[in-house]
Amino acid sequence: MAVALALRNALYRNALSDSLSRLGHTVADAAPSVDRLELCPLASRKEPMVVLTEAPSTLKPLARALEPLRDDTGQLRCVMLEEKFDLFRLADCFSIGCHGFLLTSIPIEALSCALNFVASGHRVYPDNLGEALNGWRRNNLEHSQSNPKLTDRERHVGAELAQGHPNKVIARDLHLSEASVKLAIQALQRKLGVRNRTQVAVALVVRGLVPTPCTRDF
Repeated sequence: MAVALALRNALYRNALSDSLSRLGHTVADAAPSVDRLELCPLASRKEPMVVLTEAPSTLKPLARALEPLRDDTGQLRCVMLEEKFDLFRLADCFSIGCHGFLLTSIPIEALSCALNFVASGHRVYPDNLGEALNGWRRNNLEHSQSNPKLTDRERHVGAELAQGHPNKVIARDLHLSEASVKLAIQALQRKLGVRNRTQVAVALVVRGLVPTPCTRDF
């Protein structure tokens, strides 16, 4: 599996590159930022590529930098490193298409396993996500009114949304049009009192309205 490192600290970047190489990963490139990575042409990529980068203060620049590197086959995936765990930062991370959110304190062997897991198409997150969700769920139940009534379609769309799937994939999985999926998401936003699809996904999981996403913690 190939990995590209986009990390500001040169010493950390080089040390991580050496460690991952010793653990059997192919380090395709290492640079201070995503927009400075030099990767092989998409058409010639024969294995999944995982970009490991730091979480910037605002995610829009990262999303723009990743866009030219992506391709229709989904072979390129991104994992973000953060010093401290924050539930909203994790949700924002997945909202721009990242497949992982890990802490910089993760042991190198666990990081290696996480990268392999992401390369196989799964998502990874820190092991304290469960505690954060349970705490938020308790607070939500204490301070909110009863859960809204959802239609079967809204519940099914919400479950897919919680997995991080885009509208096109949700429509394919549920045999719906993309317009129907969009309408269901808009209805969920109104009923849950939130403003975007990321908040819909988090609110549904926190309130116990859909199953917790099938991901892997590290």
